[in-house]
Amino acid sequence: MPILSNPFDSPEAVRLRESQPAGEASAMYLVVRREKVGTLSELAVALAGAVLDCAQRLGEDPRYVGDFAAWYADSFRKITLRANERDWPKLLAGELALSLGGMSEPIVAVLPPRRKSAASPLVRSLQTYALTTAELPIGELSPDLSRPALVLCANPEISMSAGKLLAQIGHGALMAARAPEELGAGQDWRDALAAWRASGEQVIYTTASATGWRSTIELESCVAVVDSGLTEIAPGSQTVLAIRPSAGEALRTALARLAS
Repeated sequence: MPILSNPFDSPEAVRLRESQPAGEASAMYLVVRREKVGTLSELAVALAGAVLDCAQRLGEDPRYVGDFAAWYADSFRKITLRANERDWPKLLAGELALSLGGMSEPIVAVLPPRRKSAASPLVRSLQTYALTTAELPIGELSPDLSRPALVLCANPEISMSAGKLLAQIGHGALMAARAPEELGAGQDWRDALAAWRASGEQVIYTTASATGWRSTIELESCVAVVDSGLTEIAPGSQTVLAIRPSAGEALRTALARLAS
């Protein structure tokens, strides 16, 4: 089946990022509300939804169109930070625009891309979100099989910090949503994304076995995030899969395959 790769991590794009002065590099900031995080699945779904909302809603705002265009062209970088309960309300009050994610209450905030030098003093003061994935319970969520869902999963054979994984999940969700325009996906992706958007953009994060990961790449139409290797893992590593949205028996089959 077709597997769509990430043009933003091509050797040319990586060299361009490496050549940028530190303050000129563009990034989308992902901020985790440290004290409110429950499970990895809850955090992943909240983060993916907030990234999608930020790109769809704020990406069309005239104030941020230029920043998004520059980010898509030369970076696509995401930086995951953490905010404690003292800094969280300051973040919400101080940022002119952001997208929030969480089921019962916000647990993540996503800020439109900007140059690192243009980040607010508060954002620059926040620490990196450095938990390991082992420190967060998986806590898989129960999907609504009657509605189309975008399924995201991490490569079980690669070890990443939770912050790195969240950035990769953000990559995968956004790449899947932009697959027809940016990655050459066909009409099947357009139709699937249209049905998914019309039904509320359900996102599922699940774990995969090594066998399930490999068979999904062979049998499902999906996006693969291929990391550039700037931090933590080797260049060219496949980190996250985003499976073309589906519902009903097709969704059930995709989830069962990942777990097999």
